[in-house]
Amino acid sequence: MAYQSIGSALTGTLGAISSFAMGLNSLKSIYDTLNNTELSTFEKTTQIMISLGMAIPSLMSGLKGVGNAFHFVFSAQKKGLTG
Repeated sequence: MAYQSIGSALTGTLGAISSFAMGLNSLKSIYDTLNNTELSTFEKTTQIMISLGMAIPSLMSGLKGVGNAFHFVFSAQKKGLTG
């Protein structure tokens, strides 16, 4: 039973890290868009809006998932499920 909880928490944590990394990549995309001299102002604006639309939910999901993982670890320690 405890192993299922640990496996679920591990899977959730890895998903959260993946989401957070995707959000960081989207933020990097904004930086790259701003430095691209071949794009018009309109193109830059739309690319930035698209990147923000991907970055914000990914970062929030990643942070929430990592927070849940910390909560699981601390509650497991309190219950004596870990060493």
